Amino acid sequence: MTASSAHSSYIRGPLKWAIALTASLGAILEVIDTSIVNVALTDMQATLGATVTEIGWVVTGYGIANVVLIPLSPWLGDFFGKKITFYFRWRDLPLLPCCVVYQAIYPC
Repeated sequence: MTASSAHSSYIRGPLKWAIALTASLGAILEVIDTSIVNVALTDMQATLGATVTEIGWVVTGYGIANVVLIPLSPWLGDFFGKKITFYFRWRDLPLLPCCVVYQAIYPC
């Protein structure tokens, strides 16, 4: 492999900046999601009548879900296809809060 062939494989021009912007926006959205969860804690605590210890599990569960799903996403995209994985992640996103509220209303 010569130096000129290795150098020609680099991404150049606007595509390089589009990739960097997309990756940065994904990271920023993760921070915003975590902030939304933390801001909503007091409202959830008041609405559900939960203690501080009980409502702390919301943040813990959200963190664990991120730790599992973020590294698992590339594998899911390779296994099922990126379009299907994207579709199911966005389709199931509104269902997750419904499951939490259902569990709060009808505990086991």
